[in-house]
Formats: sequence, C-alpha cells, structure tokens
Amino acid sequence: MYVGTIVTPEGRGALLLADFSNVASVRVTTDALEALAARERAPGIEIYVGGQSSALAALEDATRGIVSLLPLALAVIAIVHYEAFRTGQAVVLPLVTAILSVIWSTGLITFSASGSRRGPQSRRSWFFPLLRAMPSKF
Repeated sequence: MYVGTIVTPEGRGALLLADFSNVASVRVTTDALEALAARERAPGIEIYVGGQSSALAALEDATRGIVSLLPLALAVIAIVHYEAFRTGQAVVLPLVTAILSVIWSTGLITFSASGSRRGPQSRRSWFFPLLRAMPSKF
C-alpha cells in the first residue's frame, strides 16, 4: 500500500511526514530537525531534511545580506537616472515612487490577509506584486 508513495519501490528509502506548529520560528524548527537527523546518520545512511521550514530557513539565510545592499542599489539607480536625465527631479521622483509603491503594496498585502486564517498568501494577495512592479514600467 505504501510502496511507491512513501516507501521506495526497492524498499531502501522512506519518507517521513511531520506537521509542526507555528509557535517556533523556521530557524529553530530546522535546526532541531537537522540535529535529530545528524544523530541518526551513520555510514551508508543518508537522511535529508526538507519541506517548508527548511526551505524558508534557507531563504532566510540567502536574503540576510539584502538589507546592506539596498543603499548600494538605490545609489546605482540614482546615478543612472542622473546620468540619463541630468536633473535632480529625474533622480528623486522615480526613487520615491518605487519606495512608496513597496510600502503601500506591503501594507495592502498585510491588510488583505489580516482577516483570513490562511495567512499572508490569501486569494487576494496575487494582485499586489503586480502593483509593486507597475511604477518601474512607466
């Protein structure tokens, strides 16, 4: 019954499914799972930790340095706009528009999902990333 679904056809591997509460952060959950898997690993035994918590923890690790790169990105955009148009207005207005659109769309995503139990990815939130991208297209 389970062969081919959670047990491999040759019987050498299996899938363990678990559901965790949202009380602990994804980093704490992933670290606990990795510690548990490390205790059970032995020569010839491969254990992989996957799922939403480990994916979100990896995403958190990958995006940790973005905050420090934001001023650099804004400076490069400002220099390109100044070199292209040679006015301060052409530098300030696109940057302010982009920053305000990010703030508004983030607020609208939070507001639209605040009444639902489904979290920030509700049926309505697909629209707001489009709003975020609109100012850069004009």
